[in-house]
Amino acid sequence: MGSLLIQEMLNKVIQGDCLEVMKNIPDNSIDTIITDPPYGLEFMGKDWDKFREGENIAGGNTGLNTPYGRKRALPSFYQLDEEKKNNYQLFNFNWAKECLRVAKPGAFLLCFGGTRTWHRLACGIEDAGWEMKDTLMWLYGSGFPKSLNIGKAIDKRGGQSVAWFGKWLRKWRKNNGITQKEIAKLFPSKTGGLTGCVANWELGLNMPTNEQFNLICKTFNLPFRSLEEVKREVARQKVTNKTVYRNIGRQNIGGIIDITKGFSVWEGYGTALKPAYEPIIMAMKPLDGTYVENALQWGVAGLNIDGGRIETNEDLSIERKERKLDTQNQGWGFKAVSRDNKGRFPANVILDEESAQILDEQTRNGVSRFFYVAKASRDERNIGCKGFINTHPTVKPIKLMEYLCKLTKTPYGGIVLDPFGGSGTTALACIKTGRPFVLIEREEEYCKIANARIQAMIRKNNLLFKEEDLNE
Repeated sequence: MGSLLIQEMLNKVIQGDCLEVMKNIPDNSIDTIITDPPYGLEFMGKDWDKFREGENIAGGNTGLNTPYGRKRALPSFYQLDEEKKNNYQLFNFNWAKECLRVAKPGAFLLCFGGTRTWHRLACGIEDAGWEMKDTLMWLYGSGFPKSLNIGKAIDKRGGQSVAWFGKWLRKWRKNNGITQKEIAKLFPSKTGGLTGCVANWELGLNMPTNEQFNLICKTFNLPFRSLEEVKREVARQKVTNKTVYRNIGRQNIGGIIDITKGFSVWEGYGTALKPAYEPIIMAMKPLDGTYVENALQWGVAGLNIDGGRIETNEDLSIERKERKLDTQNQGWGFKAVSRDNKGRFPANVILDEESAQILDEQTRNGVSRFFYVAKASRDERNIGCKGFINTHPTVKPIKLMEYLCKLTKTPYGGIVLDPFGGSGTTALACIKTGRPFVLIEREEEYCKIANARIQAMIRKNNLLFKEEDLNE
């Protein structure tokens, strides 16, 4: 690509590895870096979230074949050996070091991280030379728990496998000419049905809940009142005390027993909590002198506190005898002095709609104390994507990224760099806040999506960027 002036890279989606592309960005030319790099969790088997020797890997086998012809996920991050964990930290060190070079003194880096790996991300950023200033917490209520039910796993291993239900269900379906899809329609979801769930039942991986089974019985006129009735009919199992000791370690209970769902003392134990937040690391490139000297020399200094204030209708002053505390300017003044109500001082907590509702129910005017942002809707994700959809799995809300752009905006606007551009949400936020951007993304598929979304946002805001400027 050759050396480019920063002006020639503005407001473009540049496809390529960020380490290579950033070599063309001059020293001390970027005002803010806002990004959402890979978390090192091998998310959904994506190659861009796997690491070897400090670099992303592309291609290669994603796992071992199972008896069902599927691929088993590679070990989670905490199961990796020290060398592989260090590879992820080295990866973060490498890109953070290059970002430090291109950033102006005093520039802020806002970087999303995963709850299980952000410590390696933070160490990589700090080791690269950034000063750690804070960690913002984006709280949300709509996370989906991914937890192994230990009790079910013990039941499956130590006694009668839950596979008996799948065998019965498959046989019953085929005898009556009923498809998996017909059953799945009983359980509507955002994707149209739980066909995958029905398939898992028949594979013997798990069982339906009593509520799900009762609905199936009611719909197809089955003469059962519970799963236990089906099991007693088709899979009554006798086990010896010795079998019970060997497999599940229970005391001698004697008699004929069923080792199935709910039998194990470990029923109700799991392996993970429901995810409800993402950390956003806030770091700063060391100042050139004091904040004042840095502001005058580089046009960058501190955070845009007033731009990030939280709107509220409350009176934010506190009376004390003949004077009152002015919370806008954090000082004491006479009552006669009238000041604008600019809103609450921005906090290091950000809420989504569900967590905000929970807080508002528990505290008076709770939401007004924190920034509130809904998660990205389907329409927001697919803005501008005509004829295709946004396939990126970790799309952040535009309003959230817009808030981060405002919080780090300089008096002159300031260029924003996103070295892991994804589907372009950082660029959309820059457009809405009037900030120029440089977006780098390695995957061709995501570059196409980002360009489409950016064009739509430009048209929506009546801006005059040329389309060819967005296709590097």
